[in-house]
Amino acid sequence: MKRRRLILLLLSVLAALLLYFLGLAAAIVHDAKTDETRGADCILVLGAGTWGGEVSPVFRERLVHAVELCRAGYAPKIILTGGLDPRNTVTDAEAARRWIAAEGIPEEDVFTEEESRYTHEN
Repeated sequence: MKRRRLILLLLSVLAALLLYFLGLAAAIVHDAKTDETRGADCILVLGAGTWGGEVSPVFRERLVHAVELCRAGYAPKIILTGGLDPRNTVTDAEAARRWIAAEGIPEEDVFTEEESRYTHEN
């Protein structure tokens, strides 16, 4: 009898876990399909490192998205953040400003913050 109760308890726990994870997966899928894009005063792009003065691949994708949002009219200004890593000669914000300029975003629409080295400093 004890063994049967233990098996039933384990099956109940497994069933509850399965239901929990199925519900979590459904919520993730639902949220992924929900577009929450709306207008703003500016777009803030957090630094994500540079490699030899060029933006890293992750940083580049953030910048690509910011340019797309700006061109689509969601915000007229872009703020680029990121200070100087001791291994680099240019700040994240400056490397991003150069990248953004090459994409044709007007200089007067781009602002930089070059002191922060970590996200919480932004």
